[in-house]
Amino acid sequence: MKQSRIQGRGMNSLQLLLGTVIVGIILACLLELIVQSLPPHYSPLSQSESDLAVGPYGFLEAISFFVRGVLTFVFLAAFTRSIPKAAQSRAGVILLGASGIGKLIIAFVATDLTPRPETLHGAIHALVALASFFCGALGQLLLARALRRDPDVRPAARVLVGLAGVSLVWSLIVIGTVAVSTQIGVWGLLERIYTVLFLGWMLIVALGLWQRPALEGRAGQPSDLSRGVA
Repeated sequence: MKQSRIQGRGMNSLQLLLGTVIVGIILACLLELIVQSLPPHYSPLSQSESDLAVGPYGFLEAISFFVRGVLTFVFLAAFTRSIPKAAQSRAGVILLGASGIGKLIIAFVATDLTPRPETLHGAIHALVALASFFCGALGQLLLARALRRDPDVRPAARVLVGLAGVSLVWSLIVIGTVAVSTQIGVWGLLERIYTVLFLGWMLIVALGLWQRPALEGRAGQPSDLSRGVA
């Protein structure tokens, strides 16, 4: 009976983490839409999300960045607790964590409303944001590839690998074309597509873990797979 109560508490705490990720991603997207609708009206096609953090309503966008950073760490906490160690990637966890740190940094370091950074904080913001794009996408791909060793993962690992691969390629496009895309007015569009891919991957994985058949009665317990490599 006591062990059952302990397992129940573990399962509830894991579901709480996953629920926080799912609800948090939805709220972050809604917040982004609200900020975009407030004056001054920035162009979602030509201007980045970071531009929304400058101005009278900039604090709302800063909150959005901060929430996304925190959600990344909540996701990692849930992921590492529910996935057997043999199906995890330490490098993937580190890279995704670095992406979360990047989002926390840009929440407090404002960008410059110029084609190129003109201040120290603007340069830091730009470099950290680009590094966060790449680290996040690569981290997700490494985690997805490692999930192929977990037969219980839902959806299928090949789906997660494919989506993460698209995110990584897109992040390279965003980073590699930043100078050109800002000149021709499509930087905002490219960045927002990446954001949708990144958050979409986390949402899909979180939903899969929420519905995971092995979630019940196994939360906090080492799986057969993880014991096999211990």
